[in-house]
Amino acid sequence: MGRKATLQLRIVAFWLLAAAISLQACSSGDVGSCVFRANLKPVPIDTHLSLIGGATGAAAGENVENTGLQAVQVGPQRQIGEYLLTMTIGNQEVKLVADTGSSGLVVLGKPPFCSNCGSGPYAIYATYDPSKSLSADIGGQKTFTYKVAYGSGDATVVQVKDTAKIVCDKEEVADYSFGVIKQNNNLPSILGMAAKSLVEPRGQNIPPFFDQMLAAFPGRMQNILGVTLCADKDGSRIVFGAPDDRVTDRADMIWVPQQEDSASGLDSYYNVPAYQVSVQGWKFQGNTWSPDSSGAYNTVANFPPPGVKGTINTFFDTGATLNYLTTELATKLSDLLKAVNIAKGGPLDPNFLSPNPKNLLSANISEAQLNLFPTLFLEVKTTSGGVARLRWPPSVYFKKNPPDRNSNQRSYSLLQGRGRVILGQASPLEAYYVEHDRANRRLGFYPNTELCK
Repeated sequence: MGRKATLQLRIVAFWLLAAAISLQACSSGDVGSCVFRANLKPVPIDTHLSLIGGATGAAAGENVENTGLQAVQVGPQRQIGEYLLTMTIGNQEVKLVADTGSSGLVVLGKPPFCSNCGSGPYAIYATYDPSKSLSADIGGQKTFTYKVAYGSGDATVVQVKDTAKIVCDKEEVADYSFGVIKQNNNLPSILGMAAKSLVEPRGQNIPPFFDQMLAAFPGRMQNILGVTLCADKDGSRIVFGAPDDRVTDRADMIWVPQQEDSASGLDSYYNVPAYQVSVQGWKFQGNTWSPDSSGAYNTVANFPPPGVKGTINTFFDTGATLNYLTTELATKLSDLLKAVNIAKGGPLDPNFLSPNPKNLLSANISEAQLNLFPTLFLEVKTTSGGVARLRWPPSVYFKKNPPDRNSNQRSYSLLQGRGRVILGQASPLEAYYVEHDRANRRLGFYPNTELCK
């Protein structure tokens, strides 16, 4: 039998981050008290990021056409790096991309199990060999081989069952099924955290890892996934099974309903009812943007109608670096920021603000220059029927490239995509703690300022 994961336009994070798993002990049988935490910390990017010249033939890292821009070499899929967490499976350490934009768990096989995983940008992460694990069951009595495909690549995968350790009262071992890559085309190991409907109909019925975890410890974990992404600051964390205990005032949470997929009618990705992007301090008048001191929230662009069958869905994806928008959204946001740039004396090259660049560009943007640009607001419907505005500051939509806190290199993230509207890390995901309350089909947003230091 074969399986093909849902194709997605995927550009994963500019940071390469590793995570040490810290597990909170819990009382035996105490409902909702078992918590599985992954604290993310930056590590060097190594070969995942290099700089090249543009069409002018500039040398690596040199300015393109003397404009102060640099072209970022990220391979054919623009991959640069990822948020990774480290997990022990079958007594072997593996590093996994934390991805709310997919549902499968696939792990790079160590050569020779994987025929071509010993080369390429992810070779150093091909560490899992099921033949070296005493607890691994490769396909049971029959080997199940299937295909997975993402926007960033594809792979041939073998189904494996192996053990992973969870600490609840005492160290407990449970079996988990997942896929091990045996032939790879540009994929890292991926821990998908979206709904099981994305994997169930595709030939191999392997539930997502968190669903398997909930089944392994019934009644002892809440069906909650908490995600904090802090960019280049400390504090990034993923929490399985409970809210993040660093959130001190839950009364300030903004709750947004999770929507069904408009095509299938099922829960799939973390779709949200986004309505529009607005801005303060600027208004569209006479075919251009000009300063506005009224304090009003002025509409920049509208999202596709939410919740209407056959329309484009909008969803948050921790496995994507940038944002992939409709042509209208991307063009109107670019027009606004180009007008602001001109009004502020042109601190940035206008090519940098292109919604559809030939090459992904980076520019050196100082803190003073960053503060010249407005905070955007993503307007979403709330569970109470109102509308909330999620802050989208320039420090987020101008995505900082390397994990060096002293560097000012940033890339423009508001790009034209195709198909679904994907809000990646350079969206309110890096401005808020996001709580995926899967049991109640809602997402909670809480400013991450006190969580990210």
